[in-house]
Amino acid sequence: ELKVHSPAMGRDIPVVTIRAKEDAATAPTIYLLNGADGGSGQANWLSQTTAVDFYGDRVGNVNVVIPMSGGFSYYTDWQQPSALDGDGNGNGGVQKWETFLTSELPGAMEQGHLGTSSDRRAIVGMSMTGSTSLVYAEHHKGLYDAVGSYSGCPATSGVGATAVDVTLGMKGTGVTYEQMWGDRNGATARYNDAQVNVAELRDQQNIYVSSGTGLMGEHDAWTSPDVNQNLLNGSTVVGQGSPIEAVTNTCTHAFKAAADKAGVTEENNNLTWNFHNAGTHQWAYWREDMYQSWPTLSAGLFGPESVADARAVGDKANADYHASL
Repeated sequence: ELKVHSPAMGRDIPVVTIRAKEDAATAPTIYLLNGADGGSGQANWLSQTTAVDFYGDRVGNVNVVIPMSGGFSYYTDWQQPSALDGDGNGNGGVQKWETFLTSELPGAMEQGHLGTSSDRRAIVGMSMTGSTSLVYAEHHKGLYDAVGSYSGCPATSGVGATAVDVTLGMKGTGVTYEQMWGDRNGATARYNDAQVNVAELRDQQNIYVSSGTGLMGEHDAWTSPDVNQNLLNGSTVVGQGSPIEAVTNTCTHAFKAAADKAGVTEENNNLTWNFHNAGTHQWAYWREDMYQSWPTLSAGLFGPESVADARAVGDKANADYHASL
C-alpha cells in the first residue's frame, strides 16, 4: 500500500498494488474499483476476493492497482465539495475522482511506481462502480483496452437517480445527488449516465457486463461460507442483497437493450453479457465474475490469441473456488 498525491483533490490517496511477477517491465495494468465504501472497510477486493492469488499468481503477468478510498463518491468529479473523503479531521473535501483515476493515477502507477512500458490497461468496477467503469470508457476513448462491470446500474440520471440516492444515503453520508451532479435531469447528470451515452462505446472493445437476478443462489444458502449459519450475514445477503440485485438486473437488461439499439454488440465489440440465473448483491458472485471475465480482459490486454489460455486459467480458478466451498 502506498499514498499517491492528487493535485486535483489536494490530498494523498491510499492505493494498493499487486506487481506482476512475470514480464514486469512490459506488463499491462488492471484497475479495480471498490464498491460503495471505496474499500475503507472490509468490503473490498483484497478482503473479499482472491485477487492477490488470481492476478498475482495464477495470471502472474499483469499489474493490479486498487484505490482504497472514495467511498460513496461514484468515483466522479463532483460539482460541489462534500463531507466525503475529507482531510481526515472531519472537514469536507473536493471530489475529483475521475480526474484522479484517469489523468493522475495511470502515469504515477505505470511509468512511476510499477515501471512498465506497456500502455495497455483495463478497468473493472462492481456495484456502485459498475456504472463508473462504463462511464470512464465512454468519456476517455482509447484509454482502456478492456472494461468490466459487475452488478452495476448504468442508468444514473432522471428516474435512474433514485438508485443513486439510495447509495449516497447509505451509512448517513449526508450528501446529495445535487452536490455530485446537479439537476438529476441536467447536462452534467446525463453526461455521467452510462446508458444515455452507450453509443460512445461503439469503439470500445472487450467489454464484460454481468448481473444476478436477486433470487437466492448457492452462495446465499444457510450453510454457504458467506452466510456461515449467521443470522446477520443471512439478513444482509438476502434481506438487502436480494432487492438490490433485482434492481441491478433490471438496470443491466435495460442497458443491454440500449446497447443493442446503439450497435454496441457481442459481435462488434467483443462484448460479453453474463446474466446469472440466480444470485444476490454480494461478493461471492463477484469472485466468480473475476474469473469469468478474465478471457474478455485478457483479449484486450494481450490480444485475442490469449483468450484460450485465459479461459483455462479462469475456469480452473472458478473450479478450485467451488471445490473449496
